[in-house]
Amino acid sequence: MFKYWHFRDMLPYREWVDYPNIMLLTVRGCTQGCLLCGGSRGAYALNCQRQHVAMRSPAKLVEDVKFIQRFSRAPIFFIGDIRQGGGPYVHDLFDRLSRTRLCNDLVFELFQKADADFFARLHHAVPHYSLEITLESSNEGTRRPREWGRED
Repeated sequence: MFKYWHFRDMLPYREWVDYPNIMLLTVRGCTQGCLLCGGSRGAYALNCQRQHVAMRSPAKLVEDVKFIQRFSRAPIFFIGDIRQGGGPYVHDLFDRLSRTRLCNDLVFELFQKADADFFARLHHAVPHYSLEITLESSNEGTRRPREWGRED
């Protein structure tokens, strides 16, 4: 921004000034191996010598949500699929969120499809939420280019 003096070029998307969102990092590392992601399993193993994900505690995430709500009504985007922490981790987070007065919309990132139990718990815990389903894939078959009209 300081080099070219174009504030708009620094925005993550065009309407951000009118409708911003706040990102909340849930994890260091990732269980997935998406090629384009600097936070992928392979990237963290190579650059950080990290072999496993390190999840932020549900208590800390909820503490952050409460803090953010004090100064913004923007949606809070949980970066990284919370299911990487396992079932007990997700249950703990949703239990804590259900006991919190949530004013902001929460956005959750999903790496794969979720089951009915996940959605039931999410719907019970969070009154206003959205989902982002990532378009990247760690599945080599999904990433492989295909010819139009040809099915494998």
